[in-house]
Amino acid sequence: MNTTETDGRTRREARVDSEGVGRRIRTFGWFFATVVVSGASSIVTIPVIVTLTSAHSWAAVALGQAVGSSLSVLTMFGWGITGPARIAMMPRSEHAVAYWDSIVARLIVLVPVLAITVGVTWVIAPTAHLAAVVAGVAMAAGGLSGTWALIGRREPVALFWADTVPRVVGTVLGVGALALGGGLIAFSALQLAGALAAFVIVSVRLLGGVRRPEGGVHDAAGAWRVIREQRHGVAVAVAVAAYYPLVLVIVARFIPAQLPLYALNEKLLRFATMAMQPVHQYMQAAVPSQQGRALVRALRRSLAAILVISVLAWVVYTVLLPVASGLLTAGQVQVPAFAGLMLGAFMGFSVLGSYMTSVALVAVDRVGVISRGSLIGFGAGLLAVLLTALIGAADALAAGFVVTGIVTVLYQTTVFVRAMPRHADVQSDIVLLDAPEPTEPAAPGLPPAGSGAVAPIVVPEV
Repeated sequence: MNTTETDGRTRREARVDSEGVGRRIRTFGWFFATVVVSGASSIVTIPVIVTLTSAHSWAAVALGQAVGSSLSVLTMFGWGITGPARIAMMPRSEHAVAYWDSIVARLIVLVPVLAITVGVTWVIAPTAHLAAVVAGVAMAAGGLSGTWALIGRREPVALFWADTVPRVVGTVLGVGALALGGGLIAFSALQLAGALAAFVIVSVRLLGGVRRPEGGVHDAAGAWRVIREQRHGVAVAVAVAAYYPLVLVIVARFIPAQLPLYALNEKLLRFATMAMQPVHQYMQAAVPSQQGRALVRALRRSLAAILVISVLAWVVYTVLLPVASGLLTAGQVQVPAFAGLMLGAFMGFSVLGSYMTSVALVAVDRVGVISRGSLIGFGAGLLAVLLTALIGAADALAAGFVVTGIVTVLYQTTVFVRAMPRHADVQSDIVLLDAPEPTEPAAPGLPPAGSGAVAPIVVPEV
């Protein structure tokens, strides 16, 4: 081979590498944009609502949203945990059936979830009962979201325009209606409308219409099969949602003086976890879509990356927790050095644990380990927290969080590492991450799937 041919091939390879890096940056950027826009809309509306109504009225709506948001974990029914990786591993021709099956199962689950949401919110709301109920229903219905499928298909542009934008628009319109005298009921109703609009738009895009795809679930037996298959994902989702509230119950009962610190930490953990979402979303889409040796390489590289990110999360959270506490509470809530170190470690373990449950174990077909590891780890952690609380060891209380992380991650990582060799000598050695994505027809007003084009918004609690 002469020098000219060698130089030409080198330039072509460099161009391909550059295009691949650019595509990955754009993908991550759109995932990041969905989180930023959703979070910003939630935070900004708080002072607006308080100003237009009252702190008590806003608290009632926020309470309804908290109830609905907690129960939306049941409506999502685990698809947010295992769904993206599973979609990424499927041929695109099977995506419509998988999404349809999830809709059928989640609509069945939604009925009792809505009943519980309405009943609980109506009873506990101190005022503005109807507005609080509608707000709770809006959040509970948010579990029907198809964001998990768009993440798995690596379509962050569609995720932004088809899901994030309608939700945020609903919130903005609700604030506008509130400013015009429509009241909190109108605000909550428009938020619900935004959530339902996002669900319809995403569903039409993924299903290619409004009809059941061939092979999709059409009877009770099929729906029950789908629900049963999702038991591991929903077990993790419920465990994650219940863990910290149970910790707060223990702290409030036995060491109430520590409650402000751990209540504040719960809020800060939510923001920190939200900040990590783009990283996990990108890995959920990119890693499981590989095959054979390429899958093993992608898993090893992503595991190395997430280990580094987890350590950084530990350090950053440990350093910033006392700072954030001082600013948000005017110095009234102090963070002991040991507690800060342990809570920072819990944040690091949470980052690594999310990778194991939503990416690695799904990719190596060890879905059952996801629920077992989480339940064992959370059980051990809660026991450690309870024991330290019973003996009044306030300084050691945060160590229970670390017990949760160590037990969960150690068990899941051990199973994952043992499962890796089985996938090292099969199928293909081709890296699919940088391959062009097929272009599919889109719903009117949206860009074609995988095209990267922009066409003419899950919102956290307000």
